[in-house]
Amino acid sequence: MSFGKSRTVTLCSLANFINAADRAIMPIAIIPMAKELNWNLPLQGYILSSFPIGYLTSQLFAHIFVRRFGTKAVLALAVFTWSLVTFATPFLAPLPFLLIFSRIALGFGEGLALPTIFHVFSNYVPMEERSRSFSYLIALGSVGQTFAALICPHIAWRTVFFFFGFIGFLWTFLWIVSYRDLNLNIGNVGADEAFLHPSSKLGNKSYRWIEFISHWPLWAIYIAHFSMNWSSYIVMVWLPSYLTKTFDADPTNLSFTAFPYVMNCLLGVAAGHFADSLIQNRWTVLSVRRLMTAIGLLGPALFMLLFISVDNLLLAVVFISISMGLSACNSAGHLSNHADIAPNHAGITFAISNTLATIPGILAGPVTAELVVASHGRWFPVFILASGVNFMAKSKRSKHMRAMRKLLRDKLSKKDEAKRLASMKKDTFIPAKNDSLDDDKEMQISTNTTTEYNVRTLKNKDGQFPSWLSGRQRKRLQAKQAVVKRIAKNKKSKTPGKKQKKKITLNTSDAMLT
Repeated sequence: MSFGKSRTVTLCSLANFINAADRAIMPIAIIPMAKELNWNLPLQGYILSSFPIGYLTSQLFAHIFVRRFGTKAVLALAVFTWSLVTFATPFLAPLPFLLIFSRIALGFGEGLALPTIFHVFSNYVPMEERSRSFSYLIALGSVGQTFAALICPHIAWRTVFFFFGFIGFLWTFLWIVSYRDLNLNIGNVGADEAFLHPSSKLGNKSYRWIEFISHWPLWAIYIAHFSMNWSSYIVMVWLPSYLTKTFDADPTNLSFTAFPYVMNCLLGVAAGHFADSLIQNRWTVLSVRRLMTAIGLLGPALFMLLFISVDNLLLAVVFISISMGLSACNSAGHLSNHADIAPNHAGITFAISNTLATIPGILAGPVTAELVVASHGRWFPVFILASGVNFMAKSKRSKHMRAMRKLLRDKLSKKDEAKRLASMKKDTFIPAKNDSLDDDKEMQISTNTTTEYNVRTLKNKDGQFPSWLSGRQRKRLQAKQAVVKRIAKNKKSKTPGKKQKKKITLNTSDAMLT
């Protein structure tokens, strides 16, 4: 990765660090604030619940703002907005109405960040480096949350808000002076990346929102994101309470609850590098995404069941830490998949996904409380439900992946292939064909037999398959092309005279393509 791209990934990851830290301050600082300002419990609830209102409403605006103003301006404005609100919180605290309004503004600014960063990564980071880039992004978010949770109890609450607000201002300055909007030059990237990279002509085109909720590959991502967040919110919100009530842990000394987030950070970075190494070792992108998503969903589900079954505090912390660590593999799985299947609109697909994935944050509290009360104080239904949600999401995603592979294996006639290409161009999940290419290099391998196949979208001009085809699919296509060549060769040897010359021309075209 070049210095410029490394700098961009670092700045975006630091933005997510500040994002997560600023979000985690208020739930901790509200305890001394409530004592000093005499806030009752309902008022504290209104203050804490105002953040999700702004966060949910801003997700889908990010794509619109990016198309109109560009990623640099939108991300700078987002970080500056929430940093200004954070810095001003001590001054607004005596005025509850203004404080609630500022929390909504904080949520709105933070909601713009991740969709905009996904736009940056999908347009700036090459495909073979996306896994590690997304892993750094998610890992720094976990570090920010852990950092805020560790230092906030030991510093005056006003100082905490001033400190993180100043960090946000500093980041905004560095972003403005060091980043510029950049579109990758398709001519300088690999064939697979050029195949998936968005065309610059598509930036100002209007699209129906229904397109982003009517495609089952996207719903596979949405479901996986929802289930990942369900488990994460359960651990984030209820882990201290569970350890205190089940193992009689000291409520004033729960610093060990930061271990799951440390594990999440470390394994997230390792998973990103591992995924990129698999892609560089000729694994297909689709296979790598499936593998990392399977680990990120099934691993936490399994260790969450082990966590609920032990009666030792140390083992419980170890199991839940491993569960959270394996969950970080999703950063190289379905979270990176946005930039693979919808490179032109990674920001908006993530915004929709993140909006749906925020629902567990709203439901986790009341659903968990009802389950614990209904089971007479027992917690196993809570974690069994979380594991079940993960297993369900993995089965649904596998079903969608099987359907995708079946679709790619189908034998397509010229007419069916043309319709499929027209549909894909309309949805822009795959860029339109470059008309400047030599038409002779885009010829179809076609015979009058049932082994007919169109190579137009399954090979580039250099004769390479795109990375989203699995190894089995590539072998099947190569076998089909070998059959076509044998048939053409046999016809050539059996046809004498003038027809021989015509067949030589056909065979030459086939040889050029393969």
